Amino acid sequence: MKQLNEFITLSKQELEKRRSSLDEINKKITSFLDENLVKQISFQNVMVQGRVKGSTSLSEKIVRKRYADRYENDHKRFISELPDIIGLRVVCLLLEQEKIIYSTIISIFTEQVDEKYYSIPELKGSTDNLLVDHSNQPEPQKNGKPIFRLSCKWLDSSGEEVLVELQIKSLINMFWGEVEHMLFYKNYTYMIGSDFYKEMMNSIYKSLEAVDSELQLMSQQLAERTSEEQLDEMKQMFAKLMYNMFSQKYREELIDIEVDLREIYDLMVQIEFKNVPTLSRAQQVINRLITNTYNYHDFNNNLFEFDEYNLDETILKKERRLLGLTLGSLSQSNDVFWISFIGLYKMFAQKSTITEVIDTLSNELMTFYSHFDAIFTTEDEGKPGKPIIKEGIEVGIIHAFSHYRKLDFFLTNVHQQKIVVDIHKYLEEIKDRFLNLSKAEIDEHGEKAIINVLEAAVSIKVMSIIESKIKLEYLNDIYSMLREKEFSGIIFDLSNIKKRIDLQKDLVIEEIEYLFVKEKKREEE
Repeated sequence: MKQLNEFITLSKQELEKRRSSLDEINKKITSFLDENLVKQISFQNVMVQGRVKGSTSLSEKIVRKRYADRYENDHKRFISELPDIIGLRVVCLLLEQEKIIYSTIISIFTEQVDEKYYSIPELKGSTDNLLVDHSNQPEPQKNGKPIFRLSCKWLDSSGEEVLVELQIKSLINMFWGEVEHMLFYKNYTYMIGSDFYKEMMNSIYKSLEAVDSELQLMSQQLAERTSEEQLDEMKQMFAKLMYNMFSQKYREELIDIEVDLREIYDLMVQIEFKNVPTLSRAQQVINRLITNTYNYHDFNNNLFEFDEYNLDETILKKERRLLGLTLGSLSQSNDVFWISFIGLYKMFAQKSTITEVIDTLSNELMTFYSHFDAIFTTEDEGKPGKPIIKEGIEVGIIHAFSHYRKLDFFLTNVHQQKIVVDIHKYLEEIKDRFLNLSKAEIDEHGEKAIINVLEAAVSIKVMSIIESKIKLEYLNDIYSMLREKEFSGIIFDLSNIKKRIDLQKDLVIEEIEYLFVKEKKREEE
């Protein structure tokens, strides 16, 4: 047993030593199949997933397959010859599509290299090339169900040769495999009434076949829908997929309470699909996100433990640094929604530090509030007030968020769309007060002071859209921003703001108009 344990330890160390290069090779093979296989398939919604063998499953496999004896304790040769050190899945929607994908592989990999492997003809003899053994498929499994499981070899440009296992799986076979794996594979407890369990699993599989028939019918109906409708349904599908993949893991690793986290999946979909105009591009996005998830080995509590945000290392422009600080603060808080979202975004974005994660996320989120150029005309070009307005809008929106702090601030179907529409209307009303400022007036009052006034105006308008009242703490913050700035009078009635603060009460939305200078009074001044 000592030799076995030593072989397992050395094999795991050898695997971990090679993991970085294997991860890179895994990415290469995935890209290779996307380019040379997926693009040749006649239907959509095909994705390639890849993973490098995990250390835990390696240990179990060494014992179950008696590899220590078979390799005479040569752990390096064992790792080099491990047939599924990299595992790949070509995932499709329907059962019948598995056969079509297999036939496509046969039609592409036609040039025989040796007794076992075939290559794409024009790539024969080259590196960064996949060789495929597509004979004797599908294979029978112990459970009696067939599986397309192809042995492959990757010839890397580094000179390394890596053995690969390639499976073709429809959604129902992938689901069936996960259920069976969870219940029976590597489950060493005694199963009472094995015939009963066999019948039960067969019943589940028949139910899945019925689902496959429904999916096929749905697929035919989808083909009759507009591209826009299909794109919306793909977004909904991915949100639902994330929910199915992560909801239980959140309970296990973050907080063991049933919490409705759908808005974090909705915001992730909103970010990832914001510049996706076509179905094919949407499919590429889904493939990338699923592959990143499939390759991520550490969905555990560490995913939600963040270092502090470091303002000294930020790449954010100065207008957005308050947003970075606010998100950094939320990552250290007890806000389950933001912590869950930042952890999920970190996994998808594949950034190493929390500062990188939050900087990237901040820029992504602010793209949802970048629709205000339409308020300007060609005549406004070159006016010194234009850049002041653009900066004032952005810092005003960020200032409002720094007080509101909820994730739905950025969701288009909750607050974002109404904020954009209402702020656009408000800017149309007040923009000339800033656009018409001369260079001398800007110098007199100070550019920063003028931006602060517009920041406060936009922030209050945003808060009036998303809150039922303005809190005293927030009103104090606005007043401290404005009280020493003479230019404030172009927008605000500071005396009224002070009176409201002195009352020591929150402000209901209907009272907000008292904070602003009346138009007639402003014109007289």
